[in-house]
Amino acid sequence: RDTMVTTSVRSSWLGCAVFLAFTLIFSSTLPFCSLPSGQIPRSTSRFHFFIDGDCVPQKSIDKAILFLKQRGSIVQSLFFANPELIKNKKWKSFLGSREIEFRGIQRSACPRGDPNDEALQSEVRKTLQRAGNKRDTFALFVKDKDYIALVRDILASGCRCIV
Repeated sequence: RDTMVTTSVRSSWLGCAVFLAFTLIFSSTLPFCSLPSGQIPRSTSRFHFFIDGDCVPQKSIDKAILFLKQRGSIVQSLFFANPELIKNKKWKSFLGSREIEFRGIQRSACPRGDPNDEALQSEVRKTLQRAGNKRDTFALFVKDKDYIALVRDILASGCRCIV
């Protein structure tokens, strides 16, 4: 049990540290990449929610969904993970009950890097081309820095982005 608590705390701190570093380093060039509630107008945003499911706990996804729903409507929720994950009854039930679309990404699908990162970024770019609405906000639930160029592209299009 102590190991589980330590691992949970360690991963929470790591996630916070990555987020804070990202915000501090890029706050001048990426003005809308933080989560403070005062910066996001309530009930005006349409959210496209993309989740890198390699290491995201269900409780954190629920918190993110609540955060987004308090500030607008979620028009799309996509969860990218190993195809084997959907065989897990808890995950299958969790995703289904929240209307999150599962995208199973084969581990050998991307020779250059993380297959989830590649698939998620590709889908965000497709959605960005279709969206065309400057009131749209792209919510990226990710834990690594591989998304910096994508965030810049989202902001350059005139849409908002939450990381």
